[in-house]
Amino acid sequence: MAASPVRGLYEAVIDRESAEEVLAARRGEADQATADAKLAEARAKADAAAAKEAEKAAAAREKIEAREQARYDREAARPRAPARRSTRETPVEAMTKSVLRTAGSTLTREILRGVLGGLRRR
Repeated sequence: MAASPVRGLYEAVIDRESAEEVLAARRGEADQATADAKLAEARAKADAAAAKEAEKAAAAREKIEAREQARYDREAARPRAPARRSTRETPVEAMTKSVLRTAGSTLTREILRGVLGGLRRR
């Protein structure tokens, strides 16, 4: 090697990394950056979709609450009917009814006896 015409050109160790390795490293870094960007974009879309769903759910809850509040307000504004009295007879009403029925029966019986009894005697 001492008599070689390229002596001195290849003796010094400059860099052991080949061009292919350098390009592969650059490609790997670019691929990693692209993957990170896609991941960040996917997370942003997922966050936006979750926020939109939460907003829809909140709007639906507000709509339901407004509907229930309106129904409550209608019920509160509607006039209430006065409390009904019991339909059962009181003891005084029952006694009055019994006395009048007995008196009516007795009076009717006596009138009919008088009219029909006069017809029998002739």
